Amino acid sequence: MKQLYSFILCFLAGNILTAQEVKKIYTVNPGQTLDEGLPFEVRYAYPEFKAGFAHFRNGNLGGSKMNYNYLISEMQFINGTDTVSVTKAEDIKFIVIEKDTFYYAKGWIRQLANSGEVKLGEKKSLTFSNREKIGAFGTSGGGTSIDAVENISTPSNIQKSLQVKQMLSFAENSTFYFADKFGEYRQASKKSLANMFGKNHPGFEKFLEEGKFNYFSENDMKKVYDYLIQH
Repeated sequence: MKQLYSFILCFLAGNILTAQEVKKIYTVNPGQTLDEGLPFEVRYAYPEFKAGFAHFRNGNLGGSKMNYNYLISEMQFINGTDTVSVTKAEDIKFIVIEKDTFYYAKGWIRQLANSGEVKLGEKKSLTFSNREKIGAFGTSGGGTSIDAVENISTPSNIQKSLQVKQMLSFAENSTFYFADKFGEYRQASKKSLANMFGKNHPGFEKFLEEGKFNYFSENDMKKVYDYLIQH
């Protein structure tokens, strides 16, 4: 079943650059469409849709060619000739694409490391970094305008049809998550980590306090993970 997307409302819902550690900035120049300014290999986790398997909580298994879309933060799959986003993600225990495992916790988290007792994951996204220029879309040769966005069925159609009038910037960034042996991922922060692991890891809260970690840094979060599996 096709989902309807409002690409502009996706920005308004809060996809604005925060204190996350920015890895790279991409720009869409005047006259370009989003599809031209943000090519496939930038928008997606893999250079093409690859064999993926959804493991459902009820024990069922579903397979299709899948990919993760950083721009709209959704897992997508090929259904006939359509690109469709996964719905009812809460019914899925995890998704496997090649060597990667994705868990759902208010968004898709790619597992980076798993000791059994401790799991580290990353939620990567492309964040629109200039809210003031959301209204900078013009009509395409086909007559598509900002008012018609909600009637367009897939993000790829939007990206191919809407041209921008001003330069727009998108930031590639990551949010990191930890899970304990029960598998519930929580966004990394000093408080959440202390609550999850403090009782079973003496000295951990002192380690967090003295480390002055950046909880949006992959290197820092790997240091926290290494501490937990070693102590």
